[in-house]
Amino acid sequence: MKMNFFVLFLAISVFASALALVTKREETRNFSKQLEKLESERRAVKQDWAKLILRQSNLASHSRVEQVARDALGMKLPEAKTVVSTK
Repeated sequence: MKMNFFVLFLAISVFASALALVTKREETRNFSKQLEKLESERRAVKQDWAKLILRQSNLASHSRVEQVARDALGMKLPEAKTVVSTK
């Protein structure tokens, strides 16, 4: 009787261990897929960030600011006689 109980206990333990192993492998696969997806998203966001930085530098360039000031705001350089220089 004791031997049968022990064998049954061992069989249940082996089955539980095998089931836990399968479960953990599936979790590992899911985490690997999630990691790949997140790394792909990170690369895309990093590329977008680089594009935005480049666009910002283009929009903030002196020639661009001057062009917008002339076209959109109607600004122009003052005449030489109205410019006062202090040193």
